[in-house]
Amino acid sequence: MPTEGPSDPVERRAWFNEVVYQVCLRHGGSEVSGLRSVARNAGVGGKPESRHLLALARDLVFDTEEGATKAFTEFYAKGLHGYRRDDKRYAHVQDRGAPAPKPAS
Repeated sequence: MPTEGPSDPVERRAWFNEVVYQVCLRHGGSEVSGLRSVARNAGVGGKPESRHLLALARDLVFDTEEGATKAFTEFYAKGLHGYRRDDKRYAHVQDRGAPAPKPAS
């Protein structure tokens, strides 16, 4: 499925943020992690090319598994990617339609 949203990087970040915000409002989601510094990303075991470094990834927790399921249906319909953790209320969502950051040297 093609990714929705604008191609301009600044507009894309705003679009991604708004999609995550609206979906979380509808389905009882809260952000656990968003934009990370390089040091914070490394400290939590994030990949050097993590989209958290560009504010194009979110770790989320939902009030219910049903809310998380509905949210991911919407995320996938928008062309976003992600996965749910063992506790199905916790999830990661990211925008793969934007270029990945270059690993820090």
